[in-house]
Formats: sequence, structure tokens, C-alpha cells
Amino acid sequence: MIRPEDFEAVVEWAVKIARNYNERLQPAIVESLIQLAGSASLAGMQRPTAEEDISSKDPAEKLAQVLGCTADDVRSLFQFTDSGFVLYGYKPAATKTDSVRELCALYIAANETVNGRARSTADELVGLLKKYGVYDPGNFSGHHMGKSNWFIASKVDGQRCYELTFQGRQALRDVIRRLTASRSEPG
Repeated sequence: MIRPEDFEAVVEWAVKIARNYNERLQPAIVESLIQLAGSASLAGMQRPTAEEDISSKDPAEKLAQVLGCTADDVRSLFQFTDSGFVLYGYKPAATKTDSVRELCALYIAANETVNGRARSTADELVGLLKKYGVYDPGNFSGHHMGKSNWFIASKVDGQRCYELTFQGRQALRDVIRRLTASRSEPG
């Protein structure tokens, strides 16, 4: 039986294995792997969603479904084009480290949902961070990304890539609330 404190790690492990298979099979594979690892029930857990399960064609609505916010919240942060998206509504966090994590998490989530790419390259993220003036080459890989439980690092075709963890997705919901709070406050 899985100890409660280890459950998230087992889920991430299962998702990593399932990514090597057809998207339609991923939820079933994840569930099976977790059950094999000793979980008695997945009742009430949010299962991975294949892109075809997200009903909207509107990128703002798709991203809103994934992030657990409204499409208007997403539109206040992103502009969508035929070739993808642009993050424009970001307000810096209290620290540079928090800003780096938040920007990278927002980009990775949008890249996954809008462009269908589960991983974003370090080069893409560095370009974004430079645009916002928070890139620190001495701390990017080791401190900002490496010591954060928001990201999983990997190498794909010789390039360093990052994807969001379960904790990163949950934390991103708080980031969205922080960034969109001023929009809903009486002015």
C-alpha cells in the first residue's frame, strides 16, 4: 500500500511512463500503474486529460479548463495567434526566484495546452525570462528550476527540457489567482 506522503511521487512516476504511449491510453495506463503500486482507489482524483477530451477549440477556453480558471482570466494573461501564444499580462512576484518559476510554469502550461508540447526547452524559457528581465544564468538550472518541485527536467535530443509536476500545476492555480485578482477587485 502506498503511504499518503508518497502518493504524488507515484502518480508522477506513472505519468512519466504513460507519456511513452498513445494519448488515449495514458489515463488507463496511469490508473493501472498506480493500482499495481498498491493504491486501493482513485475515486475523486483528477485523471490526466487527453487533448481530445478538452471540448473547446478556443485556446483560452482549453487553457482555462486545464488551469481551473476562467477563459477571461487566461485572456488577461495571454494573447493567442495562429502560430501559438504570447504571455503579456504577467506582473512580477515578490522575488526573482518566484517570478522565474511563475513565468516558466505559465509558459510550459500554455505550450502544452495550445501547442501540444508537454515539454518546453530551456532555450524557450531563457528567452522568456530575458524578455521579463529576470534571467540569471548562474541560478537558472540549479536553483530556480532544479530545486523547485514545480518542474521535472529531462534531456530530449540533446536539449534540456522542462515539464510541470503535479505540485507545479497546483501552484500555478494560485499564481493565476494572484495575477487576476486585481482584475476582479472594484476599481
